[in-house]
Amino acid sequence: MARPSGQVAAWLACLVLATGLARDTPTAPPMPTLRWVGTSNAADDPAYRQFLQALARQPLPRRQVQLHYLPVRDQGAQAAQADLLLQTAPTHAVWVAPTADAAQAVRQVFPQQPLVFASYQDPVRMGLVPPPPAPADTATRQPAHAAADSARGPVTGLVLSDELDAKRLELLRDAFPAARVVGVLVDASWAELRDLQARLVQPGQALGLRVHVFRADEPAEVDAVFASAAAQAMQAWYVPATYIAYRAEDAIRQHLVRLQRPAIHATAGEVARGALMAYALDSSFSYDMLAELATRVAAGEDPRQIPVQRPLRFLLAVRPLAAPAALRIHPSVVRRADRIH
Repeated sequence: MARPSGQVAAWLACLVLATGLARDTPTAPPMPTLRWVGTSNAADDPAYRQFLQALARQPLPRRQVQLHYLPVRDQGAQAAQADLLLQTAPTHAVWVAPTADAAQAVRQVFPQQPLVFASYQDPVRMGLVPPPPAPADTATRQPAHAAADSARGPVTGLVLSDELDAKRLELLRDAFPAARVVGVLVDASWAELRDLQARLVQPGQALGLRVHVFRADEPAEVDAVFASAAAQAMQAWYVPATYIAYRAEDAIRQHLVRLQRPAIHATAGEVARGALMAYALDSSFSYDMLAELATRVAAGEDPRQIPVQRPLRFLLAVRPLAAPAALRIHPSVVRRADRIH
């Protein structure tokens, strides 16, 4: 067999060297994928837009992710599950669920895939995370935190639920001392996860208030509630942070103005948009925290090792110069406000 010429031999040597270098050079890992579960579309979803802005504020290596928007119906976790099954393949991704229904849907459809959630509901009662562990697992001699991590599944997130109902009733009484009969507007999903007697009626009685709970799940039902004789007999209202409070915010505020009834709400944004007062969790950090958790998990951190986050600050927002005079907040409460509109 003839030996290759010098030029051909050099070319072959370069080819062998290049092949070896290619074999030894590590390939770049695939870009992590985040899947956002929304209820409209990417262009019209304000929560998604805020998440995008928060994602852009993350450190550069962490914000290099693929982001997909998956719309589901806002008719409960079961409807969201059906939509996810129709439009997704079981490929690995980090799920970002900004509502309780979306989080429950993801856990049912993709229980082994990492999930980062935000919710106003208790994640233990929702089944997203297990209850806090006992001090030690004596049966298995396993550290309590290890047993809890095993039961938890690949989930972490942000809980915006609060235990402030009694405090809001107290502030409502102080702000409007003449009001003694209070209506509370809730929806079914909020009511089903709470003991209304213990959370609302009994604290109201201790404050000298008679509390009546009204339920509405759709905007049309809100109109029916406020048109009823029972609702018109209420002297003041408490509107917790429920889905119906978000979905029918304008209608609720218009009914309160029409009836000239004071109310306390659960988010400061409602006061900025015209409500009288709110005692709120400070959730200004929520989108940045959600983006941080999602990108940390996408970068490889085990979500079981990341504690579920909770708000640490609260604020009182008021609109003190409302008319008529029956809607004016008592000066003692105005002086305590963190934010005045």
